[in-house]
Amino acid sequence: NKEESLGKLHDRVMRNRTRLPKEAGLPLIKPLDIDDIAVVTVTLASSRYDDYALKRIADRMAERLRSIESVSVVNVQGGRDREIRIDLDPERLQVFGIPLSHIPEILAANNMAAPVGNTIRSGIYESVFLQGFFQDAQDVRNLVIGQHENRPIYLGDIANIVDGPPLEREQISRFTFGSGDPRFSDIGSSDMAAVTLAVSKKKGTNAVFMANDTLERIERMRQAFIPEGVHLVTTRNDGKKANDAVNVLIEHLAIAVFAVFAVLIVFLGRKEALIVAMAVPLILLLTLVADFLGNVTINRVSLFALILSLGLLVDDSIVVIENIHRHYFKNGGRSKDKLNGKRRITVLACAEVGAPSNLASFCIMSVFASLFFITGMPGQYFYPVAYNVPITMVS
Repeated sequence: NKEESLGKLHDRVMRNRTRLPKEAGLPLIKPLDIDDIAVVTVTLASSRYDDYALKRIADRMAERLRSIESVSVVNVQGGRDREIRIDLDPERLQVFGIPLSHIPEILAANNMAAPVGNTIRSGIYESVFLQGFFQDAQDVRNLVIGQHENRPIYLGDIANIVDGPPLEREQISRFTFGSGDPRFSDIGSSDMAAVTLAVSKKKGTNAVFMANDTLERIERMRQAFIPEGVHLVTTRNDGKKANDAVNVLIEHLAIAVFAVFAVLIVFLGRKEALIVAMAVPLILLLTLVADFLGNVTINRVSLFALILSLGLLVDDSIVVIENIHRHYFKNGGRSKDKLNGKRRITVLACAEVGAPSNLASFCIMSVFASLFFITGMPGQYFYPVAYNVPITMVS
């Protein structure tokens, strides 16, 4: 149990805090699920704009991507954040007689937002909210911090206000095209400033649909407000990888059904092969319906379980059909009532191998059903196999 494990881990870490150095901060424990990993990453690269400008564009794009229903988290990696920097002039502070400790107090007191109260105006009940956050450098520059000779002293009088990136760079992110890319001839081997948007999906949502919706939204934003000279490169698309993997498995599933059909035509005949070929897709369809009702997602593991079940299912079908075919060939369908004779032969042929086949199927189902008792992450991984194989055999 994840919550129980996190609690135990937190208790164990807290009990050993005394082993940490005195200057170490409080340990932070954050769970990381598979859905927290980015499904789609799109890199903004440009030789015309720096990483500060690219970060501003990426932040604007991230706000719009968060409105997609299947998106959980959007992170912007790389680039420099916007900051309003106040470079105080010590000589001006001394001339106006303003202590240095007074500046942070005034900034904190004026950069705030809070509900003020309620009022009734023209019979309408209204709530009043104070929006006092600084919006730009001009707001900070016009902040009154004192008075000198009956004249207000603004922060811009004693400091230089700069709205832009920080002076010290903490990280750097670069991007370039390889020689195989057609854009390499235009850009060359020189690297460009880059910022990456990392988009994660919500738990239980389809990664393929989420990736398509995200890339479609990004394309609309590219046409709307992203300037020329900014390259948008999809550097990761797990939705496409998942879709390709599922398509390959479905292709192999179709090849397996066709191979079974072809083999049965050669050794048993068209009617017998047609019966098995019709039964296999029908049972697989019933299994997919059971997956939908049991909240089993379609992924590589669940499709592998379907292919595995196909082999087990065809074994029983071939045994029964082959025994019926053998009895037809042996008796020639001879009876006073030809129709009832065939029915009787069919029932006897099925009864002859029915019990051993059912027993073998039950043993196989028991083996795979035992996977339900595996706990932890392996149990979650093998759950589609434990669920699909018995369901297919029962169907």
